[in-house]
Amino acid sequence: RSGGDEKGRLVLEKLDRTDSQVNGSFVIAPYTMTRINLRQGFRSEDGAHNGNIGLDWSQIEQRNYIGNDTVSAVYGDYSLSLENQTLQMVGRYSQTDRDINGENSRLINYFASHNYRFDDNLTVTSNAMYNDNRLVYLLNEDFVRSAGSYMQLSSSASWRPEDEEIPLSVSGGLFFLDTSSSYNGPASSAQSLSGNLSATYSYNSNLMLSAS
Repeated sequence: RSGGDEKGRLVLEKLDRTDSQVNGSFVIAPYTMTRINLRQGFRSEDGAHNGNIGLDWSQIEQRNYIGNDTVSAVYGDYSLSLENQTLQMVGRYSQTDRDINGENSRLINYFASHNYRFDDNLTVTSNAMYNDNRLVYLLNEDFVRSAGSYMQLSSSASWRPEDEEIPLSVSGGLFFLDTSSSYNGPASSAQSLSGNLSATYSYNSNLMLSAS
């Protein structure tokens, strides 16, 4: 692992190369494995912005056939923290490949969350999530291709009157969902959209009225 200031330099987390015939491991087929991990981190002087980005890569070369098994991934995250809002984002892309028979896979993950306070009385929170996968593998000498995706979007808000003497609170939200999947053929998909709105009025300690 290399040192240095992570705010402006690429950090080499790990570089490994292993030979099964050299390290004395008992294996059925000799192989050579190479792994590389890189990471870049940054942080603003005021601490409001923080983030990381990285690369993981590994390859296994077996000497009893022509071809390699390769796994690679790129990932990152970012966060923002201000007086009236916060933001978080996380993403990852990974892929595997097997040269000898063409099997492969791909996976995408993403998540984001944002919270914004307009004032002491109104707050809005929004979230987004996305997952996508693709898989190709051999089954009884035939290729099987499967895929699936999932996306979720949501937003909610809460409000109270500026006059604290008014015991009223109102909240509402929207929710959207999109899914799809396939297995050796056309994809099937489904979508849904829903919302809600509610209000609560606390008349006194013994009586509370609510509607939705």
